[in-house]
Amino acid sequence: MAHAGDARSRLRDPETSGSLGRVLLADDDPLVREALRDLLEDYGFDVVGEAGTGVEAVRLADERAPEVVLMDVRMPEMDGIRATMEIRRVHPEIQIVMLSAYDEEGFEREAEQIGALCYLVKGVGGRLLRDVLTSAVATARGVAARLTADDPA
Repeated sequence: MAHAGDARSRLRDPETSGSLGRVLLADDDPLVREALRDLLEDYGFDVVGEAGTGVEAVRLADERAPEVVLMDVRMPEMDGIRATMEIRRVHPEIQIVMLSAYDEEGFEREAEQIGALCYLVKGVGGRLLRDVLTSAVATARGVAARLTADDPA
């Protein structure tokens, strides 16, 4: 498994990439992933991968160095809560935005406790999603810059 420093070194320069940010999609429904990919690409995000399970999300986060993961809560093999914990443990610079069909306070509270940046309910408007992801990318870049500055290597 790669270390946080490895992922930071693979992040593309935001000034030259022409992208609003690198996003990994994690949802067990391929139709949801397709719709999200189309929407995010239309807005100017670079969708660097798609995961159908939590295990796949952890692997792709390690391999593709996204700035943000848009993570479903309920997925097979490993749920989004556990996948978020695994990703954040190894890659603190990657921001997680939870996206779920479940509008329950318990899920939202748990997402916050494990380090997710925010919790959105599926069906949220495209502009709000764009704004949240843009903010998440800015946060990821700020964390990556601080981690790089603190790294004596």
